[in-house]
Amino acid sequence: MADARTSGKPVKLDPMTPFERKVVHDTVASAGLRSESEGEEPQRRVVVLPA
Repeated sequence: MADARTSGKPVKLDPMTPFERKVVHDTVASAGLRSESEGEEPQRRVVVLPA
């Protein structure tokens, strides 16, 4: 998350399960950033976007 905040560029995370993505989305939102999921299962991943 800090990388997206400091660089101002989206950061793509490694593929993860739906539960793991939900936890990451919640954590990112609580840090004041935005996130979205991209890709197709089983390679779906979270992209953390700068605020």
